[in-house]
Amino acid sequence: MSGFVYRDAKNGDGVCVTPEERAAAKTQNVNARNHTTPSGACKSGFVWRDAWDGDGVCVTPAERAAAKVQNQKDAMRSQYAGVAVPVQPAPPPAKPRPPNPVYLCKSGFVWRDAKDGDGICVTPTERAIAKQQNANAASRTTPSGGCKSGFVWRDAWDGDGTCVTPAERSAAKLQNIKSASRSNGIAGAGTPPPVAEPKPSKHTDADGDGNKTNCKSSFVWRDPQNNDFICVTRTERALTQKQNAEAAQHTTESGGCRPGYVWREAWDGDVTCVTKGERALALAQNALQGLRSTGGDGGMEQANSPSRCKPGFVPRNAGKSDVVCVTRAERKIAWRQNENGPNNATASGGCRSGYVWRDAWDGDGVCVTPTERSEAKAQNARDAQNVAN
Repeated sequence: MSGFVYRDAKNGDGVCVTPEERAAAKTQNVNARNHTTPSGACKSGFVWRDAWDGDGVCVTPAERAAAKVQNQKDAMRSQYAGVAVPVQPAPPPAKPRPPNPVYLCKSGFVWRDAKDGDGICVTPTERAIAKQQNANAASRTTPSGGCKSGFVWRDAWDGDGTCVTPAERSAAKLQNIKSASRSNGIAGAGTPPPVAEPKPSKHTDADGDGNKTNCKSSFVWRDPQNNDFICVTRTERALTQKQNAEAAQHTTESGGCRPGYVWREAWDGDVTCVTKGERALALAQNALQGLRSTGGDGGMEQANSPSRCKPGFVPRNAGKSDVVCVTRAERKIAWRQNENGPNNATASGGCRSGYVWRDAWDGDGVCVTPTERSEAKAQNARDAQNVAN
């Protein structure tokens, strides 16, 4: 009707609004990028406009409410009132899905890490594909925050606005479905039920003299599932199980620990991220093994099984299951790279100009210099000669 214009907040948006409301909608489109996180969700204080189904432009709650009122008034402002309304009011937004759980992945699978905290278990190849999708997202996204023709939101989690192909979106949904079968459970799902005590075996022989290590009355093995036969109290074992379950939440994408957490180091290669106090407790438990075990400190020897590395070399431990044998100086360099990795990366998960993925193992996305990447590969090549026979 006279005095009204199409809102035109996207191509084909025929809701009738005032010229001032149309200008406001265009300004919202321009400002959307400043109100949106790298993953496509809205920053604190902003919500999706929802002027139509799939409208993910981030606006203030008041601007969202105004858009809904515009939709409701459209019929009164249109010459086609009672005949056809070009754009129907947007349906109520769907209730947000619960966040994807963080799984404890089985051997051969890794966290997808398409965003910080994405604990879906995928193959290393699928993880690399997700990182590449993040890196490509900007070129597939319109200035208003939508996807260019031929692309759709990945929707790997509620609010994932990364623009991918329809096939890639389907693959992400399939990964979510398969994750449970690729894992050993959900991190933080509560303390697992008590595990039956394993019977002593040749692996608990103290010094090869036939005296099998066992714990004194009131003590139990700390973590028999991980071959950790240090004798602790039942309360201490429950704490260990809790640490194992929560480790995923305390671990960065590169395999290091988040601020405030450190590797537990209850045995050589233990990279479970815990508080400094919890690490001190684990080391104290190791020191008390001789008093708590009927087999002297043989159990300690079992829990801290000898390194696979020759004398003078240690496991690199730059990430989970990284047991490449390097010098102690090289291990410190790898750990420092883990700490610096986020500073060398872009918000989309790629590396800043001049940096490349370290690629010390399949799926290693720590950003380092090309020289450091070459050195990591050289360490991998030297591993065979650094391994004890």
